[in-house]
Amino acid sequence: MNKVIVHILILLSLFGCRLVNFEQAVKKSFENYLDSATYSYQYIMLIPNSGCTGCISEAEYFFKEYKDNDKILFIFTHVISKKDLRIRMGKENLQRKNVLIDNDNQFYFEEFQESIYPIVAVIKDKKVIALKDHVFLREIYPPKD
Repeated sequence: MNKVIVHILILLSLFGCRLVNFEQAVKKSFENYLDSATYSYQYIMLIPNSGCTGCISEAEYFFKEYKDNDKILFIFTHVISKKDLRIRMGKENLQRKNVLIDNDNQFYFEEFQESIYPIVAVIKDKKVIALKDHVFLREIYPPKD
């Protein structure tokens, strides 16, 4: 009986070491993408298509204002309807070199509650050095009037 308990505890500890949190999952997925990217971005804004609607609307508005800023990579993930996204954001805007549509949901982690919020990754030397709330970029890039 004690051997069974010991084996169960060993298995649990092995599997427990593999668990990742949201921040680790996002950093790893971004860094995997950045390794193959030819352009060096300073920020990545990850915008889910569903979740916190007010937050997503703010992030989409920011995208419309700063879509031409080549320091920011905009990633739209968890896209329910590509057609709806094209209508809201504009077909030409979604074809920009600094825009990625995450068709395979590589940047969406449904097991984490945080996936419903837009986030910003701060990038240095193709590495994620910090994850910030989506309003972080408003401190750097204020609303255009």
